[in-house]
Amino acid sequence: MPRSIKILCQVDDLLAVDKPSGLVIHRSQQARDSYTLLDCLKQQLQGPVYPVNRLDRGTSGVLVLGRTREAARELSLAFQNRQVKKTYLALVRGWPDSLTVEAPLDDKPALTRAHPLGTVEQPWPNQRFETARYALVEAHPQSGVHHQIRRHLKRAGFPILGDRQHGDSEHNRLFEDQLKISRLLLHSWKLELVFGGRSLSLVAALPGRLRGMLARLGFEQELINSLAESSFDAPDQNR
Repeated sequence: MPRSIKILCQVDDLLAVDKPSGLVIHRSQQARDSYTLLDCLKQQLQGPVYPVNRLDRGTSGVLVLGRTREAARELSLAFQNRQVKKTYLALVRGWPDSLTVEAPLDDKPALTRAHPLGTVEQPWPNQRFETARYALVEAHPQSGVHHQIRRHLKRAGFPILGDRQHGDSEHNRLFEDQLKISRLLLHSWKLELVFGGRSLSLVAALPGRLRGMLARLGFEQELINSLAESSFDAPDQNR
């Protein structure tokens, strides 16, 4: 049976949900799943929904949809015109400084900015090193090319853990062995946009299992707690 999807908010004909990792948004030639996020939502809401932004199967977090085709079209234009600020959380191999990667992908211009929120080191020998270093980074893609954050962070030398296509296979195995976690460690944390004349800020809490993983790795509890709450903010435009 389809699972229930957490609704973050519904403003007029905008719907924001918290997409779980492992669920595709819709069927395609590459994904012929028995049920999809759209199937779940149509059953849950007893009506049509129209996807706007894309998230990979393994990525969790904020996803925006329209309840009507017109709303979806308006929202899609906002994404296409880069009027949406996107903030992702990713756990990467290595200790990056703040970085900007500007490199075309699929013959399209693409730019990603990222900065570390915290770093840890584990006594796990790997390759030629005696320890394993990891960082939680906040990433801001300025464009929307397929797998942009994953490909740009790999290019910078800081691949995302759990990324079977663009990641580091040895560190992926370390995480499976040590923490029993194999999912892509990428989460759509916050979207900021304007819809219907209202400024909206949509936040999807980092999933509990991932917060537990960060604690086991030794990240600061204050940082983990700051990622534990979902929220929806629409400031009064008349104030």
